[in-house]
Amino acid sequence: MDSKGGDANNAVDVYPKCSSVGFIDSDVNKMYMALTAITREIQSKASHILKRKTRLGIEKQYSS
Repeated sequence: MDSKGGDANNAVDVYPKCSSVGFIDSDVNKMYMALTAITREIQSKASHILKRKTRLGIEKQYSS
């Protein structure tokens, strides 16, 4: 959560408001975009793993 009540999913919406202040340069912007992409990838993988783990747990529960 950030001070505006957002989270990682809507950080892209919050960030441009910060950049308008003028203290964020293009290198930081590039790093931010890279970290955002990495975060989305991790969230996607974690969600996939969690769904798979849940499915396997259900299969294991019914097979025994």
